[in-house]
Amino acid sequence: MRPSRTTHRSTDGLVLAVVAVLATLGASAPLAAQRCIFLDDKWNQTLVRYRVNPNFPDRRTTGTRDQQVEFITCGATAWSDQSRANIRLEFDRVSNLVGGNEGDGINNVSWVPDDGFGAIAIALLEGTPVRGMIGFDIVFFDKSGGRNVIWSGPGEPAAREDVFDLRGVATHEFGHAIGLGHLLNEEATMYATSVDQDLPARTLHQDDRACAETLYRPVSFAQPTAVISSVTPESGPAGGGHELVIEGKNFTFESETTLSVGGVMIPRTNFSVETCNRIRILRMPRLTPGLKNIVLNNSFGIVNARAIYRVIGPPQLVAVEPPEGPTTGGIDVTVSGTDLGASAMVSVGGAPLIDARVVDAETITGVLPPAEQP
Repeated sequence: MRPSRTTHRSTDGLVLAVVAVLATLGASAPLAAQRCIFLDDKWNQTLVRYRVNPNFPDRRTTGTRDQQVEFITCGATAWSDQSRANIRLEFDRVSNLVGGNEGDGINNVSWVPDDGFGAIAIALLEGTPVRGMIGFDIVFFDKSGGRNVIWSGPGEPAAREDVFDLRGVATHEFGHAIGLGHLLNEEATMYATSVDQDLPARTLHQDDRACAETLYRPVSFAQPTAVISSVTPESGPAGGGHELVIEGKNFTFESETTLSVGGVMIPRTNFSVETCNRIRILRMPRLTPGLKNIVLNNSFGIVNARAIYRVIGPPQLVAVEPPEGPTTGGIDVTVSGTDLGASAMVSVGGAPLIDARVVDAETITGVLPPAEQP
């Protein structure tokens, strides 16, 4: 079954396109039959801002308001982070707008307590023959054909016919918002109907990327990859047991992701792909002291963030410069060693180093204290 798509021209010259994604499964077409299908208009600018009303009512399944914004934003950034298309959808602010608001000049995303009559979400698009695309509203429905629609946010959606991945469907609808029609390849994000609760739709298929890049010419030859940009905290104890947050982009979902730190594999039950740009390791393993690589493998390939995390072992003293000083103290001292953490303390003859400062994990400076009198 193919989705309905209707267009009409209003009296003021605006073209409103309504594009819906259906909940039912459809027949696939052979790869040779694939071709790009574009809507009536495209954006004549490379930066498009939008707002989100995080008003999905069931926060147990869809997440908090902040999480809802994150999941929907991931759907938008997929088209610039996962492709080379010269178009960027940028989150502007939280809104209180609901449903489609034709002609208000605001691109908005929201949930409505209505029935989509076979659709689970729609994109309402505005454009003119001269100006091209000028606006959109994306609407997620509470029901589809009389059946409840459960919107899944955190983690991966349950394998049920009434559950759909918010991030995956958002990615699909933002594809319409940049002017893409439906593709015949059921592996594509822009396939007309829901497949596997729309979890795979989080990741653009090569057909999705090719069509977006055809519509908005690439400005780079580099293919999209996953990226690890930072970790928090930057260091931790060798005994592990603490959380580690990994920041980056093009993170997909747990069941297709492998992750290791310092060569130690992290079980899938021990990390969470929270958003497209954040992974949380729930409990770090025991590791030997030193700088460690973090290796991530998902559908974008393998990314190796070298020496990005330091494992701190018991502090070891290597040298003190100068090696001796006056009993009155008062001279500058440099202590060298390994794994000298921020809480490391140095004492000389039982007296703490004066004005001690941890320069880095290998150096502490301070002033020699006076020796205690016998």
